[in-house]
Amino acid sequence: MTKKPKSITKSKIIRRLMTDCELSYVDANKVHDCLVSTIEEAVINLNKISLGHVGSITPKVIKGKSVSMNFKRSKKGVEKVQRYFFLDERVKFHLKLYKSFADRVEFNYNP
Repeated sequence: MTKKPKSITKSKIIRRLMTDCELSYVDANKVHDCLVSTIEEAVINLNKISLGHVGSITPKVIKGKSVSMNFKRSKKGVEKVQRYFFLDERVKFHLKLYKSFADRVEFNYNP
């Protein structure tokens, strides 16, 4: 059985803002909503998002291309068939950690 990785939720962020910055719940919620809307705008406009001294989230546009598949799955099994598909242009986002941050910290990775 594999364990799901822990994620940082909205409630954890708001709780952290309330304790570290001494904000009320309403103010912490406003800060969170503002931060999320700023990141949403950057993603929509395909802008690079800097994450302080940790790294950046960088968009990469992958051009569309034609792909051929030389098989088709059916109830009988795999049949040899020549098929062509066109993959549309798409965007992938990559998290790039800064080398100075990666050298300074030790990651909590348990396989």
